[in-house]
Amino acid sequence: MPDIPTSAEAVEPLALLKTAQNSGFLVQSTLGTKGDFVLVVPDATAGLSECTRSNDDLTNLVWGGQRTFGADIGLVDSVSLIESNYSTGSFEVVARVGNQVVHFWRDSSANSPWNGPTTVVDKGVVGNPSLIQGNFDKQGNFELVVPVEPCGIAHYWRSNDDSTPSWQISTVFAEQLGKVDAVALIQSNFGQPGHLEVIARVGADLYHIWRDSSPLRIWREPVKFFSGATGIPGFIQGDFGNQGNFEVVTPLAAGGMAHLQRDDDLPATFPWTEVTTFGSGQVTAASLLQSNFTTTATDPTPGPGNFEVAARVAGRTALYWRTDRVPFTWFGVTYACS
Repeated sequence: MPDIPTSAEAVEPLALLKTAQNSGFLVQSTLGTKGDFVLVVPDATAGLSECTRSNDDLTNLVWGGQRTFGADIGLVDSVSLIESNYSTGSFEVVARVGNQVVHFWRDSSANSPWNGPTTVVDKGVVGNPSLIQGNFDKQGNFELVVPVEPCGIAHYWRSNDDSTPSWQISTVFAEQLGKVDAVALIQSNFGQPGHLEVIARVGADLYHIWRDSSPLRIWREPVKFFSGATGIPGFIQGDFGNQGNFEVVTPLAAGGMAHLQRDDDLPATFPWTEVTTFGSGQVTAASLLQSNFTTTATDPTPGPGNFEVAARVAGRTALYWRTDRVPFTWFGVTYACS
């Protein structure tokens, strides 16, 4: 596939740890020995639906434990899920309901109840929320981006070092893009403690926007790098390459999904490449992670980890995965319990 030109992002020294955070709706958790997959999506009737896949029995990777919560908030448009570092790990969900964003959480014990909702943004929301726990401050603040009216993206944060944490708005950025339809957020290993990186969809176009880690916290100009997108993209910084390439899976307006990659070892241009397309149907949202499964487990040096994608298609969750060795084949489709 051809390279897609883009502009350069200033290179700073590698952080101590590469981050592969994703701000989608599928996570590989700390539950179990291998790390169970946990999925939270909008329920067809009201509220949210959660299900899990135990990854410890490799001969029987079955999704189960489906349950709904938050039905009193009505129909949910979109959701973002993380596992935070509270205690032994808490699951944190932000969901868009109409023009608002609400927050739920539960601890990691089996069948623990979901707490919430509490309101994070009470008006003006026009796209999906995207949540991570970053590396700022001791505990690690929550960082949230969401498209807002009339234009641009709002950045909210929550100081988790406070005894009673509360959400604060930082700024609205990328207003020159007009109405933004969808966003995805990570904290990369560029700079210290790491730049915030956003993929934004405006119509059929994808843009990359980043904020430096200096005290000025400046959001840079958006750079378009792909056309033909729809829905909500999945975004991580993976473990391929020395620095760790940016990896995006975006739903396509023509159907299916495209895997896009930015070579972070080429700082002069940071080129984006359309690696391949896969999947089928009209995908409305994609969630991407790099798991600890590897197709090179018997080799002396295991690979960096397979890619795992959950895609929302016609109200169902379709699952795909890609090997971490040449020829990097995508497999699917199977379905989760929702």
